Amino acid sequence: MFRKELMASIVAYNLTIQFRKQAAEQANVPPRRLSFTGVWDVFRIFLLQKTFPDAGAWRTAYARALKYAAREKLPNRPGRSYSRESYKRRSKSSHFKKRSSPWNQPENEPK
Repeated sequence: MFRKELMASIVAYNLTIQFRKQAAEQANVPPRRLSFTGVWDVFRIFLLQKTFPDAGAWRTAYARALKYAAREKLPNRPGRSYSRESYKRRSKSSHFKKRSSPWNQPENEPK
């Protein structure tokens, strides 16, 4: 039973990713710019909660859902304003700049 639920989740995830790619093409933005949760909600509400009498109705609903999913844009977020650092005691992350421990820093003495 666990495998069936896991596979159903994987299929739903992959469907949402493909739907998001198509919506991003319509909106002329990269797919990661669209909200996964917003696109999943549109997909679920417009396509999964309804029954369609024929293929034409399905295509119409799909096109409409794509139009609404293309509106689920995320804001532009700036990159990091600080560099990545790591503590000296972590030997596995030697490719990052070394960071001193907060306990070894001198305290500011009052004047």
